[in-house]
Parts: sequence; structure tokens; C-alpha cells
Amino acid sequence: MSLNSTVSFFTLFHTITRVFWGEPVIPAQVARTSTPQNILHPITLAEPFTDFWFGSPDAPGVIAIGMAEGTRTLDGVRTTAWYGHTDPGNSRYNVGTFSHQHTDLSPAQADELELKILRAKLAVLIQAQPHLSTLEYLAAADLSIQAQGAFPVFTHHLETVRERNLKPVATIVEARVRSFYNPINGHLEAAGFNNDVTALRRDQLRRTRVIERKVRDIKLNTPEAMTIANRP
Repeated sequence: MSLNSTVSFFTLFHTITRVFWGEPVIPAQVARTSTPQNILHPITLAEPFTDFWFGSPDAPGVIAIGMAEGTRTLDGVRTTAWYGHTDPGNSRYNVGTFSHQHTDLSPAQADELELKILRAKLAVLIQAQPHLSTLEYLAAADLSIQAQGAFPVFTHHLETVRERNLKPVATIVEARVRSFYNPINGHLEAAGFNNDVTALRRDQLRRTRVIERKVRDIKLNTPEAMTIANRP
């Protein structure tokens, strides 16, 4: 994935959980309702959410992550990076919307594979955390693509950061940045950013704003779709 961080401790945790239980199960916590600042209403079921946002390679959530990866435009057009590009973080070759690596799959095949994995992750996440905002779910999905090792602890940090009463985007960015820290030794493990927290934070803000832009585009141009996407 673009500028993918190899987070040693989290990667080990992720691998172990996949071997024994499948994709990581995020511990259920008491979720707060979204604040009035959140740009969308909370959702309660995984299926309506995943069907709308990640139901196909051209679904809005897929495009949002592609925008963050630089492989899709706001309208869903595939950029040259979609067909193949070198990851600036680890110099590996990437293909498809999600910057898929380690494969000989075509970009379209890579999208189908990544989408299947992502939908499964989101189903688990939404079951454990049924009252996050749409932007928070999409940010979690995007983080799972950018840095798999950081993804399992994102909602834990999100819950903690909410106590600071920051704006939605700032809350998400802070939680994402914290997810790159090793909980045992407290060290930042973001190799794709040379372990520079300033560079990491800048990129997390960029990605979150890009995703927010796509959500706002859907809300503005297809308001009836938002009702369907967030229907309990």
C-alpha cells in the first residue's frame, strides 16, 4: 500500500489473529453516539453500510480510499497509478485501487481480492462498534489498507481521543497517528515515514480530508443515498 508502515508488533498481532480467528476482532467497547459535528449519522448494521460504500470496485468507499492512495479521482476515474506504480515507502510494485502488493494479479483482480478482505474486516468492526460515524468507519477502512498493523487498535485510540472534544477530522487524525505507536515500548513504528511523526500526521490529515471530501460529495449530490447507507 502507498507509504505502508511495517509495524512489527502490530503486524505480529495481526498475523496471529488471522491464523487462529481470521481477521482481527476489535474488542467491543461502549461506543459514544456521534457528535453534532459529525458529517453523517451513525449506522447500526454492517450489511447496508458495506453494500453501499463497498459493494463494488466502483462504490463510493472504494473510490474514497483510491483517492487517498492516488489511484482514483473524485469521480472514480482510474489514474495511471491504478494500472501500476512503485510504492514510495517500500519500493514494491502496487496495482489497483488499494495499491495491492505481492501478487501477479491484474489491477481489477487485485481490487476484487482487497474488497473481499475489506468487507470482512468492516463487518467485524461494525458489529463490535455499531455507533461510529460513516467518516470514522471509512477512515478505519482506509487505515486497514495503508497500515494493516495499525488497524486493530484504531477504535481504541478513537474512543480515548474523543474525550478531548476535538472536531471529527482532528479526532480521526489523532487516533490514526496513535495507532502507529508500539504499545509496549511507546516507539513510533512508521517506517514508510522514516518514523517522523510530523510527516505521518501530515499524511493522516491528507487522507482523512480526502475521504471526507468524497463523503461530502455523496451527501451533496446523492442525499437519498445517504439515507439508504445509514438506515438501521
